[in-house]
Amino acid sequence: RYGSSDGGMTVRDDDPDLRSRMRLAAEKMNLKGHWAGLGKDKKQLYAPTDIEGHPQESEGQKLHKYKSLSALADNFQHTAKTCGKLIISEKNIPNAYRTIKSVGLGGQAGGEKYIYHGILFKFAIDWMKIYGGDEYAMKAAGHELKGAMRYYLCEGLSVPLMVLIDYRGYRLVCLSILPITKETLRYGSSDGGMTVRDDDPDLRSRMRLAAEKMNLKGHWAGLGKDKKQLYAPTDIEGHPQESEGQKLHKYKSLSALADNFQHTAKTCGKLIISEKNIPNAYRTIKSVGLGGQAGGEKYIYHGILFKFAIDWMKIYGGDEYAMKAAGHELKGAMRYYLCEGLSVPLMVLIDYRGYRLVCLSILPITKETLRYGSSDG
Repeated sequence: RYGSSDGGMTVRDDDPDLRSRMRLAAEKMNLKGHWAGLGKDKKQLYAPTDIEGHPQESEGQKLHKYKSLSALADNFQHTAKTCGKLIISEKNIPNAYRTIKSVGLGGQAGGEKYIYHGILFKFAIDWMKIYGGDEYAMKAAGHELKGAMRYYLCEGLSVPLMVLIDYRGYRLVCLSILPITKETLRYGSSDGGMTVRDDDPDLRSRMRLAAEKMNLKGHWAGLGKDKKQLYAPTDIEGHPQESEGQKLHKYKSLSALADNFQHTAKTCGKLIISEKNIPNAYRTIKSVGLGGQAGGEKYIYHGILFKFAIDWMKIYGGDEYAMKAAGHELKGAMRYYLCEGLSVPLMVLIDYRGYRLVCLSILPITKETLRYGSSDG
């Protein structure tokens, strides 16, 4: 919607909202507008001509978001399976000698509990003698997973990631840890029904709609005068979806994503540089044919675009200046990141064996979504 994707041959400025944001960003960075493009198709831009401005939530970006969530779920399942088998294998040795040690947490079921890599692990065993045996405790865990799956399909409600690990005769329940506490509880009970909450009218309405969808009736839960009518099991826990703790959790997740991107870019980038001078057919990560006025051979691996900061088009005056231009590109991305209403891709520079490699996270954008700037130089 903004800029150019073909080196300035075609310049776009189609989105008034994006234009306004770019102008505010330019004012913040003390930059003046300039005319870009050819002939009558010139546009006044408040950014470099070859900048590319796209809508923040295109259909492609939504698809990218869902793919990222799918990858997160796959990663959770892999981690839970690996760590869960280890916990079960070490169940009968003293806690002090275990690789993953148990922690003291509340709750009326599950016996010893473990926390590792943001996952809560608890055994499906009848240690409190409330199920009638371990077999029924395992069945209860299975119903818990089925219940989570049903609530996942109800609009306006979210559930944690959950996996069951069956190994060596045990069943381990694995749950993603959410940034919630007893203070954020608004619906249900966290102490086995001793105290029941029903404080949030909006959450009550959502739970009632979910109960209707699953053909469940409401019931009275709690003790004495403090009974509440719930449309879910008494020991369910309903919390606001966007508490301060959840925002903090979201930012921590983004920080972890950035760390993972940097690690992957560094590892793969060094490999690409090491194999630069061997034929493409024999490289571990092969180059791909992409457009653009700079960067020479380009590579795509694990959702990252790698391009060399070299002056292969003879437009910089030498590789040294192409490297400097890449440094300025990173500085520019950092400045735009600080501007409200604008987003930039993750970016890392890898300096290795005399080369500089630019690493960018791939976004679900195309020439059709361009609204500001130019993609053709």
